Amino acid sequence: MWRRRGMAAAKLLFVVILCCQLLQRGAAQTGFTSIDCGSTFKYTDGLGIQWVGDASYASTGETAAIDIQEAKLGADGVNDKRKLQTLRYLPGPANKHCYDIPFVASQKYLIRLTFLGGNLTSKAGIVDFSVSLGNAYWQNIQVSDPWTPIVREASFIPLQVSSPICFKRGDIGDPFVNSIEIRPLPLLAYQVTFNGLIYTNVYRLDCGLKAGSPSIRYPDDPSDRIWAADIKNFSIPAVVNANARLESTIPDLTFNQPPVAVLRSAWNASSISFQLPMSTFPKSPIDSGLYFISFYFVEIAGTAANDFRVVDVNVDGSPLDDSPITLTSRETRVSWTIPEEGSQSANISITPSSNSSIPVALLNAVEVDQIQAYNVTMTTSAIGVKTIEALKTELNLNEWQGDPCLAWPYDWLKCSNPLNSGSNTIEIIALTLSNFNLSGTIPADISDLLELTELALDQNNFNGKIPDLSTLTKLKYLRLQNNNLSGPVPNFLGSLQLSVLTLDNNQLEGDLLEVGGLAVLLLPLFFIYWKFLRKPAQRPVTATGGGERSGSSSSLKPFSWTEVETMTKNFSKVLGKGGYGEVYYGELLAGKKVAVKVSLLSRVHHKHLVPFVGFCNEGKHEILIYDYMAQGTLEDHLKGERNTNNGLLDWKTRLDIVLNASKGIEYLHKSCNPPIIHRDIKTANILLNEHLVAKVSDFGISKPTSDENRTRGITTEVKGTFGYLDPEFFRGYRVTEKNDVYSFGVVLLEVITGKPPTTVSFPNSRASNLLEWVQSSIQNGNIRTIMDPTMGSSYNEEAVWKVTELALSCLRPNMSDRPDMTRVLQELMEVMERENHQTTVNVYPSPSNLPLSAFDHYQRVSEAPRVGRNPSRGDSSRRSSQDSITTFSTDNIQVDLLGFSIK
Repeated sequence: MWRRRGMAAAKLLFVVILCCQLLQRGAAQTGFTSIDCGSTFKYTDGLGIQWVGDASYASTGETAAIDIQEAKLGADGVNDKRKLQTLRYLPGPANKHCYDIPFVASQKYLIRLTFLGGNLTSKAGIVDFSVSLGNAYWQNIQVSDPWTPIVREASFIPLQVSSPICFKRGDIGDPFVNSIEIRPLPLLAYQVTFNGLIYTNVYRLDCGLKAGSPSIRYPDDPSDRIWAADIKNFSIPAVVNANARLESTIPDLTFNQPPVAVLRSAWNASSISFQLPMSTFPKSPIDSGLYFISFYFVEIAGTAANDFRVVDVNVDGSPLDDSPITLTSRETRVSWTIPEEGSQSANISITPSSNSSIPVALLNAVEVDQIQAYNVTMTTSAIGVKTIEALKTELNLNEWQGDPCLAWPYDWLKCSNPLNSGSNTIEIIALTLSNFNLSGTIPADISDLLELTELALDQNNFNGKIPDLSTLTKLKYLRLQNNNLSGPVPNFLGSLQLSVLTLDNNQLEGDLLEVGGLAVLLLPLFFIYWKFLRKPAQRPVTATGGGERSGSSSSLKPFSWTEVETMTKNFSKVLGKGGYGEVYYGELLAGKKVAVKVSLLSRVHHKHLVPFVGFCNEGKHEILIYDYMAQGTLEDHLKGERNTNNGLLDWKTRLDIVLNASKGIEYLHKSCNPPIIHRDIKTANILLNEHLVAKVSDFGISKPTSDENRTRGITTEVKGTFGYLDPEFFRGYRVTEKNDVYSFGVVLLEVITGKPPTTVSFPNSRASNLLEWVQSSIQNGNIRTIMDPTMGSSYNEEAVWKVTELALSCLRPNMSDRPDMTRVLQELMEVMERENHQTTVNVYPSPSNLPLSAFDHYQRVSEAPRVGRNPSRGDSSRRSSQDSITTFSTDNIQVDLLGFSIK
């Protein structure tokens, strides 16, 4: 009986102990948030951590199960298979998706994200996207191996109770995430400045952990930090373990000390030397260039009564401030902040000090964190956030989440740059919802965006009256064409200092409009065209707006074939070869130099298109005669084949050339009716006059597009030049305006690098083309590696970065992800404006400034080209977003009315 009672008591004691252990785990797990992304189940993993699905945290994106049989999970048990079997991926049209995570104010947190694409991303190759914590940019994620998990971990203090974790689309593929782990840290953990800083973990090493052993984490570490044995990067010296007596003297966990399970063993050698690889992550705009290294020492080897162990710690040959260090049976932590200074690693040396009685060094654990800095005071204006939230609800735009401006603006917004305004409050300055298939009335809330300079609501299905926008006194561009608006043209438009106003294709009433004090009668529209310029299947091309027209078609002079032969001296001097034929030098009787091209006749006229002088249309002879460009082609100058300025072009001149060329191309796409696709954009077709003003040439293969073609894309034969041709064209032989955008992206890279796209080989690279070489060369964040050395040193490096980023956005594989030429033109104009003001801002903090509460990265991040996907939500058969009934330019008091120019 007593034996039975004893057995029952033993069982009861076992249950009590087990319950206590479970309660201890549960208490330690308080505040844990473990999200299995893409899953719909709750479960407890092998560590006793409770997991939930992500449906209550994310409202956008798609979920998927992946096959992880080929996944390289390793033997350390860090990556639990179950949390990797599902993911949430985040396709367009939105450029930013967020998880809404609840936090506790002023609490320090550890956050860990895991990414494993598996079979879902294996065909895509590299996947590129970015992650933000709260409103702070955090990390760029580049997935090149779909079967190896990527883990990113950081410690930070959220600025708000609700601080989203957001994902932004990059150049390739859709963002995705498998798991999100949130762990509260003790209040006194990590006694360093957290205000405005993110500590991204690089390494957390348990120095005495046996290779291949499971990493030390929860429940041994109540904060669930992962302490691993890194056998890949370190040559392990001898290991010593604490005996039971000494282990009992190791104190309980305090502050950020490693757990006892980590401290009970150590590296033990006469000299401990190793390298810590530092540059393990892609460059981030908020990198401070600093690393925070912590060394942990506990005397566990045992010493005689009068013996003591003293060690010297050197990093890159320099001793730590606290060195030498006397080891005791209680944990000693030594930390040091070191600058990266372009180094790929830090050389660590731990040796016995000269006054140590024990000639052997010892090290228990190491932590390395990369310090990233952001501006804690930078916020989007409250009225701006409130207004955008109201618009999202009213217009059903709820797939766009998070702060409208931070860390990245929605792709249909443009936000102010605090570096220029001198204020930490970010304002919304442009709202572009063209072709979003929106309906209903135009929301009156827009009038609350008082800093708005651009409003584009064209090509939708809005109806009703134009709301009162008289409060938008800074508005310069208002595009409302191609809707179903009705009622009178409002009088308040006359009080706004508009540069561009487009209202056509609505049911608006009224024939008198006052703009900036200038009354303009809307004259009846008419078109003048020659019979031989009109093709039966197409509408005639008409210019609309732009303010930079160089004439009209009626100014073209017809020449006879005999006159053409005379002016060219029987075609004796060849200037070059265009898309459809030879180009010859000639002179008119008045002495004017011209170029004569055997080609199709053009119908377009613009300041930055090569101006036409006349034509010949006798029998089979179709010839264009246009101005002679004295400085040849941009290609000639990039090759150094011109004598002007020793044949070289500085950065600002190159920028001016591509800016003017983009104006000409944008005119073809947006101000011709129907739009014209050039189809052979290249440096050889950008000509320069005697003042190096760029003009786009060679319209012999230009393609006017009908409404039907603009909807489906033209299917046609291959035209263009190898190296500039859009690969997307070969997948479906679809010709769209985005083909020209791709070719112009190649031109931008060629201007920056000085290298033609068909270069056979690139220095120190296996890249097969110019795009691959640029992408691989700038991964280290040094733009100078790709810049044409003939440009000299007088350039704004930030401006070069912006143009490079713009070029890469033009070269995205999927044409729907590329900007249109209007956006390209706007970005180049902003860069030129910055160049003209000679504004150079150091967006990175210097080591001497740390710790600071704020480091401004906004110039690189939030003002970077918005190159996310263009939402294809509307009817693309409508006319272009810049087809206009009226274009006003208050600078020169010019008004263009669909072919009429009144000055």
